[in-house]
Formats: sequence, C-alpha cells, structure tokens
Amino acid sequence: MAEQRDMYAYRDDQTLRLINQGYAPIDIAERLKQLAEPLASQLHARDYYGSISHNLRAVYQRYLSFSNGNHASLAPLPPVDDARKTIAWMGGAGAMLAKARASYAQGDYR
Repeated sequence: MAEQRDMYAYRDDQTLRLINQGYAPIDIAERLKQLAEPLASQLHARDYYGSISHNLRAVYQRYLSFSNGNHASLAPLPPVDDARKTIAWMGGAGAMLAKARASYAQGDYR
C-alpha cells in the first residue's frame, strides 16, 4: 500500500512541478514518459487502464480543469471544421497527403 501511495505522490508531485514551470498537459506527458526507479519496476505501476501519459494529463485536469493555458483553445472549432481549415491552410488535400506520407516514411507516425 505504501508503494502505491509513493507512485501517486510521485506522479502528482512531478506534474505539479511542471505545471508551476508553465508546461501544458501534452508537454508534461512528453517529459515524463515513465516513472522513476524504483517505482517503474514495481508490478502495481504497470500500465493497465491507461499509460503514465494519460495519468499525468488527468492530474493536470484535476488541478487546472480542462484549460491547457492557451487562451485560443478556450473556444475551439468543432473537429470537422478545424480539420477542413487545417487542410486548406496546408495547401489542400494533395499537399497534406504528400507531407503525411513523407513523415510516415521517416518513421514519424504522430
């Protein structure tokens, strides 16, 4: 039981440390990809119902709500409208697909 408290305390402490440095949820998830040893090797710390990345973003949301600190994201476009606008800005569907294929060929799948 103490080990589990340590895991949650570490996760919360590290998330709050990065929040206080001005990082957004996605930045925090990128910086803390795994727990520190000896926590990472503990059986109870394995990813079962979400990854450490998901858990860190949940901690962020617990303390700061849904905001990511970017005022432009407080009133986002609906996903379909956002996608249409993004594709248009990228030069159309053909140009976007060429860029996506080039990224994929380089191993960049995100």
